[in-house]
Amino acid sequence: MLSSVPRSLLIVAALIASVGFRGVASQGFLAASPDYVSQDRVVEQLRLLLGHAGNVERLGRIEGTLRPTFMAMPKNRQSGLEHRVARYALYRYFLVEHAWHIKGLAIEADEKNSSSPTLMLKSKMPSFIIDLLERQLGSQHIGLTELAVLAATIEDLVHSDSLDLLQLAYKTYGFSKDSSLHASDADLVIRTFALFFILPSARSLTAEADRLKDLASSGATEYYPGWDDAMLWLEDLRQSLDYQDQSVSKPFAFAGRGSDFSSIAHVATAFSTGFGRFADMECKEMKNKLMDLEDEDREDGRVRLAKFYGPYLEGTSFHFSESPDYLRHLGALDEHNPLQPSVIVPNVMYARSNCLATSGFHSVCCIDDCEVLLGELEQKVPEPFAAPGLIAEVVAGISSETVAAPRNLSAPLRQRLGEIAARHGGSVPLHGRLFAQWMHYAFPNECPYPRSLLTGEAQLTPQEWEQQQKRVFASKEEMQKVLQLSNSSAEIAGASSDGPVMLWSEDEELLSEIGTASGSARSVLWSVMRFAAGLAVLVGSAVAIADMASKGGLPKSEKKASSGPLAWFHSTDALVAGDSKSHFV
Repeated sequence: MLSSVPRSLLIVAALIASVGFRGVASQGFLAASPDYVSQDRVVEQLRLLLGHAGNVERLGRIEGTLRPTFMAMPKNRQSGLEHRVARYALYRYFLVEHAWHIKGLAIEADEKNSSSPTLMLKSKMPSFIIDLLERQLGSQHIGLTELAVLAATIEDLVHSDSLDLLQLAYKTYGFSKDSSLHASDADLVIRTFALFFILPSARSLTAEADRLKDLASSGATEYYPGWDDAMLWLEDLRQSLDYQDQSVSKPFAFAGRGSDFSSIAHVATAFSTGFGRFADMECKEMKNKLMDLEDEDREDGRVRLAKFYGPYLEGTSFHFSESPDYLRHLGALDEHNPLQPSVIVPNVMYARSNCLATSGFHSVCCIDDCEVLLGELEQKVPEPFAAPGLIAEVVAGISSETVAAPRNLSAPLRQRLGEIAARHGGSVPLHGRLFAQWMHYAFPNECPYPRSLLTGEAQLTPQEWEQQQKRVFASKEEMQKVLQLSNSSAEIAGASSDGPVMLWSEDEELLSEIGTASGSARSVLWSVMRFAAGLAVLVGSAVAIADMASKGGLPKSEKKASSGPLAWFHSTDALVAGDSKSHFV
């Protein structure tokens, strides 16, 4: 359970005082612009979250979910998380728990601050919340409690965004929130809300109510083939919520389906929370189709580009049509053999091109199974660093959808793990690029081949890619050329009997330098600098004393002050140590 709620309440109270609450809560996120959010709204959400004792249990649940990840993360001197590390922990939480891609938390996101003092891009909002918290705490002490508060706040803001969409649906058809709706009108509103949520471009059609009614009925299937299945899931969700409400309010009578705004808002919130896990079933189907395309002699999580385009050319799938340029941008194209380029299965699976409901700072994407596997590892190895032998033992006992356990890790895998440890003083950092690369080969169909953990080019959505006058999808002519190249080079490709090559890059990039060899080296450097500074003072003092002595000595007071050279050394050491502290903190 949460033990620091009173402290957190004080934090939020101070946050409200420092930022200022201007009473714009009635204005939704869409009040200014679909892509902007009021900072006052963020602060208000923090206040509401911690201003009610009923949230203690909820925060405790979130804290319990985050605990294994928090324990395994590198900590600063205050036993808390750095800003970047906190963002990464939250990013993983939302991606695994809700299949949400939160743009402001993404490890590749731009970290520049918004230029507006009162409004910010929604993509800046999560980072802004962390900044507020750090500013009030006076340090970078983001503990487990604070991390849970941040997660709950962002969840509530996503739900608030969903309620804005529901209000937009009401407004589109001229319905009042103050009156209950007929059953058919309630169905229309909730389906229109789902349309706005899944296909954000439909929001531009609010002046065309008849067009929206057609899309909400079944017309949306043309733009999202999974629409009918999503509506079946929505109906199941509504029935489940009706049953729960009936059990609580009138356990011995059937009250009927709620049609007031509060009841429909409850459905909308539940939809936005659970849609990601529902949509992930489609991701699993896509993964299975990709694995069916893999060559029998390959177990490296790759599909030849020529076979990747096959289902689309045959008309059996609307997936698998991204252009080589876009696949390359996504980091999903392996071109070490230019005659037989391959698509990396997990990289294309988790790409932004497979996300739905992309709006503001929130998208629904495929759940990253690699983060789930890493979470299992963190539960058994709750440290940011671990011995290679321990990691190998634990990973050998972890299974996935495509890897059985227990198993014997191959000699090359064990060798690579040892090399990573040797590079970092005998221990393997669990949150670095090299270990992510190792996990890719340990679980080739679940873990993506890492481009860059933090500083790589941000992945663009299909819409953003097209805005740069680039094509997201390959033409059929382009696909045919890939097939022709593959067929003409089949003999060359099959000439090698060595099997797939394990591509390995020695580039390393860590989530944090806390506790790393570079961090230790920096501490050693400061120690050497302090010693050198002290030694220089001693030598200078000795020369000065000798010079003065040759000229007739020193006054008694000065002799007393200069006697005991350790006084000089400690003074200088304290000065340098103070500089060091301010540098690191």
